[in-house]
Formats: sequence, structure tokens, C-alpha cells
Amino acid sequence: MAAIRGRLQTADGRLLSVAVRSRDRADARFRILAGRLENLSPLAVLARGYAVCWNDDHSMVIRDASRVEPGSVVHVTLQKGEIACQAVKSKWTP
Repeated sequence: MAAIRGRLQTADGRLLSVAVRSRDRADARFRILAGRLENLSPLAVLARGYAVCWNDDHSMVIRDASRVEPGSVVHVTLQKGEIACQAVKSKWTP
């Protein structure tokens, strides 16, 4: 009976060790993936110097200069704040 109890305790220790290692690997992978996801967040993109341009009522992101008429108001969102601009001309490549 003592031998069985000893084997059971050994197996229990091994199982716990395997579970801890598995959890640690999963945690490390999660942290790596979370970091990658954070780099793709809109705020992180703005922090790298990019901007987002919106039409006057903020209902549409401007992705194409041909959609902006001279005189239109364009809002530019930066990492720290926003600028309201008036388009003088637009130039685009088809």
C-alpha cells in the first residue's frame, strides 16, 4: 500500500509539473500575440506618425483623394488631437 501511495505521489508531482509548464508556455504565447495585436491597434498606428482623415461629419474615413472636393472640410486625427482642414485641391493617382 505504501508503494502505491508513493507512486501516486510521484505521478501527482509529475502531472502538476507538466501542467505548470504547459500553462507557462501558453502564457508566453499569449503575451507575444497580445503584443502583436497591440501593434495593430489604431492608437499604436497613430503613435507611429500616421493619421486618419475623416469627412466633415466624421461619418466616413477618407481613403481616396478623389473623394475630396476643393473647399471641403477634412478632419485629421493624430496621436494627440485633431486638426480641421479645408481642402485647397486634391491630387490622386488612378
